[in-house]
Amino acid sequence: MKRKIGILFAYLVIVFFVFSPETVCQGAKTGLLLWFQTVLPALLPFMIVSGFFVKKNITDSINKMAAPFFTEMFHISRPASYPALIGMLSGYPIGAKTVAQMYEEKQLDKAEAQYLLCFCNNASPMFLIEFIGVECMHLSFPITVLVLIYTAGYLGSLIERHTMKKRSIKNAIPRHNNDGKQKKQKESPSLVEALDECILDSFVTITKVGGYIILFSIFAKIVADWLPFSAIIKWIMIGLLEITTGASMIAHAPLAECIKDAALVSLCAFGGFSGAAQTASVISNTDLSVRRYLYVKFRQAVIAGILALILFFIL
Repeated sequence: MKRKIGILFAYLVIVFFVFSPETVCQGAKTGLLLWFQTVLPALLPFMIVSGFFVKKNITDSINKMAAPFFTEMFHISRPASYPALIGMLSGYPIGAKTVAQMYEEKQLDKAEAQYLLCFCNNASPMFLIEFIGVECMHLSFPITVLVLIYTAGYLGSLIERHTMKKRSIKNAIPRHNNDGKQKKQKESPSLVEALDECILDSFVTITKVGGYIILFSIFAKIVADWLPFSAIIKWIMIGLLEITTGASMIAHAPLAECIKDAALVSLCAFGGFSGAAQTASVISNTDLSVRRYLYVKFRQAVIAGILALILFFIL
C-alpha cells in the first residue's frame, strides 16, 4: 500500500510539473537562491572542517574542553561531546552528518549515536537569532529563541534517556578500543588525502541539501498557490515543509503575537520536513532510525511551543 501511494504521488507531481511550469520554476528559483546565497556559504566550511577533524582524529583536543559540560549535561561519553558541540554551533544537517560519520568510523555505538540525534541537530544559531528572533519576531532579546529551542532539546534528551531500553548512555563505551584507536591513527590518510576526501564528501552532501531545499520550496509554492485551504492552514503547511518560507508568512499573519511567536519557535524546533529529509540523506548509509529521529523532533517542537507560549503570554 505504501508503495502504491508513493507511485501515485510521484505521478501526480509529474503531471503538475508538466501543466504548471510557472509555479514549479518560481519555487525552484526561490529554493536555489536560498541554498546558494545562505545555506552553501554558511554550511560548507563547517562540513569540510568538521569532516577533516573526524578523519584526522583531531576531535580529542576539542573534547577536552567540551566534555566536562556535555558529559554532565547530557550523560554522553567523551567522544560524543564533539558532535554535540558542532551540531549546536552549526545548522542542519551538520550535527547529524557528524554523528553518522563518527558512527561509521566506530567512534560511537548505535545507541549513543541515535540518542545524539535527538538534541544535536538543530537550525543554525545565526538563523534562529537573526532571522527568526529579529526579523520575524522583533524581540528585544532574540537569543531567547535559541534558549527556548535548546531547552526543549535538553528536556527531550531527558525523556529520551529515561525511555531507552539499553544501558545508560553515560556508561556507553565507544565501539573502538585503544588498540583499534592506535591502528586507526597509523592508518589515517595523509593531510592532502583527508582534505580531498572531506571536500568531495562535503560538496556531495551540500548538493543533496540544495536538492531537498529546491524540491521542498517547489512544494511550498504549490501549497501557497493551488491548495484550497485557508491562509492559516497554508502557512502552517508551508512552515512544516520549509521553515524559512513558512516563518516569513507566519510572522505577517493576523494572529496574536504570543500565538505567532510560539508557532515560530515550535516550527524551528521541528526543522521542517526539508530538514528531516536532509538529515535522512546524511544518515542513509547507517542503520540509524529516521522514524525515531522524526518522533523526537516532533516532541521537541511540542515542548518548545509550550515553553514559548507560556513565556510570551506572561511577557
